[in-house]
Amino acid sequence: RSQVAPENGSIGGRICSPTTTAMGIEFMGKTIPTLTAANAIYDNGASIYGNWLFATAYAGEQGYVAYCDFYNGEMLKYALSQGFVIGCSTKLTQNGHLVLVVGYENGQYIVNDPNISGSSTSRTYYDEAYFNSRWVRSDFDNHGVAYVFQGDYSYGS
Repeated sequence: RSQVAPENGSIGGRICSPTTTAMGIEFMGKTIPTLTAANAIYDNGASIYGNWLFATAYAGEQGYVAYCDFYNGEMLKYALSQGFVIGCSTKLTQNGHLVLVVGYENGQYIVNDPNISGSSTSRTYYDEAYFNSRWVRSDFDNHGVAYVFQGDYSYGS
């Protein structure tokens, strides 16, 4: 899913967090238009679409277990091995960028990056060391911000 798709209009460059959240929700089974997620997640007080807690709270409102946490690379790989998908707040762009990590294999993270052309649907593969260098932060005790999408509320029951 592309945050810069024509239907997202002039806010396309600002909605990587809602796009990542909508992709996480879709992975769990419910399709929500990106603009619907963006409008629901928008933080009026800060005038941003990138409020981490608003994003995961919105997934909760849709009936899914999702939360914001701080993970390191080992925690990320473990969560992926359990079938979860993880939104990661990165420095893959100069201003910061949210992406959805959907898998890990052969030393690479498999990423759905919302900053793709509106017609592209390909996944991006990032070398583990490179991705971690753009995600894990020394000021967060060598952890990175993670939106953890686990599934619906019946998960594990």
